Amino acid sequence: MESICEGRHFAWAKVALFSWLFTPHRCSSACHRVFGRWLQEEERKALLKSVDYLVWIDGDAMVLDHGRALKDFVAGRFRRKALVLAEDMSWADCLNTGVFFARTDSDWLSSLWADTWNGSHQRFHQAPFWDQSGLCQELAKRREFLPQVLGAMPTGLSAKTPWFSWMGGPHLKETPQLGIWDSASLQFANPLHAQFILHLCGFSAKLKLCRSLCCNGVLRNFRLSTDESVEQHPTASSNPLWKAAVLLLDGCSEMAVGWNACGPGDGHAEGGCLQPSALPTPEELSWNALRWRWGHTPVSVECIDADIPTAEGAVSRAALWQVIDYVRGFPPPCHPLLGKLSKEMFCTRWIFPEGGELHLYPPGARVQFDTGSIGPLFLWVLSGQMECSSACCSGKLRAGQQLPLQHGEVFTCTALAPTAAMCRSSSSPPSPLGQLLPVSGACAPSMGWQWFGHPENWLGAPKGHEPVDQVALAKQKEMQKLLPYAKVR
Repeated sequence: MESICEGRHFAWAKVALFSWLFTPHRCSSACHRVFGRWLQEEERKALLKSVDYLVWIDGDAMVLDHGRALKDFVAGRFRRKALVLAEDMSWADCLNTGVFFARTDSDWLSSLWADTWNGSHQRFHQAPFWDQSGLCQELAKRREFLPQVLGAMPTGLSAKTPWFSWMGGPHLKETPQLGIWDSASLQFANPLHAQFILHLCGFSAKLKLCRSLCCNGVLRNFRLSTDESVEQHPTASSNPLWKAAVLLLDGCSEMAVGWNACGPGDGHAEGGCLQPSALPTPEELSWNALRWRWGHTPVSVECIDADIPTAEGAVSRAALWQVIDYVRGFPPPCHPLLGKLSKEMFCTRWIFPEGGELHLYPPGARVQFDTGSIGPLFLWVLSGQMECSSACCSGKLRAGQQLPLQHGEVFTCTALAPTAAMCRSSSSPPSPLGQLLPVSGACAPSMGWQWFGHPENWLGAPKGHEPVDQVALAKQKEMQKLLPYAKVR
């Protein structure tokens, strides 16, 4: 590492590696010597031709949701982007380089790594945030974006809108060459918000914290891919450290992150007589598609239980992507209402631009439709599941089903899972449709991650794992370098 990084912080090794992979003729002899032992020249060329993207994940980051495919992050409008990564999760740099996707056939990207190595300011060789700040500086030179902050220092450049999604900026950003995710979607430092990867940047005692998190059930959709005993697992038998890791993972239990599963409400769902019709949910109305296309749209947020007062001065507006994440059990970072899971639950009922009224409910939300006052309705569940009951019938309404609510009936519907539903009416009733009811006790939200820290602390660091202030540490080192000169004077 010392020979590769040439006196820089070891975080720069990733830039040296990708520079060697894409432009070996611009690399040092140390890179050729070290990386060449891993891949011969023909193997290096074959690697770049065999895949569309190379994926980098920092050593202090781990995948939480093993049911999510990597290709999902380079799909849609990010499909041909040269570099796909996430915004930073603090006001340090515009981007976080802990996880990124590098397109192998991009000429633009091939020179980026060596240019970052050679053109970055010397301050970033040892100071925060090392390669990340150096890469942001090079991207700014290439006019991909104009950073308002670089290496935790303001640049003085102004912008029309905030950059970070957690400060009110767009949740998806793109430039000619970059696809940029909101931090919580791709990587975040607190499992309360992290949807795919938990990146423990800034924490102390990281290995101990990782073990504790795994034992407490942070991993989702995970199992060891073997029918053999743990001791006979091929990875475990290769190295004592790997064996310890396999034993730890084998003993992990999956914890219900997000909302609790909701039980039946007041109706008799299984023995009911509902007669819904099949209406499959089109792809453009799936959770992910709604988040992609309409996520930036501002919507109103309603407290489900009117008897619970909201925080004084709290806003009642959010972007649709924030409501979608909240309803699915991943509270968006820093939002004053939706930024945590509590008994104070919220939902959104939004007039959909393409017709109808889109309702987003967390599990346990209850709404009553009185068709005597608003006229006949059609209730179409796009995702999730609801229990619906009236004076004469009851039953479950599942995703891809539509239920006609006849004139004069009163239906009470309870969301049994994170639910997206579309309400349509043949008349023009006032909006929003339906009356919200208090949440039943059976669907009280899960408080499983409260041990991880206070919600107002974006890191939520547990005791003993408090973050290291890299900015203060860098300033201290700079002062120590200047101290000898001060003594001479």
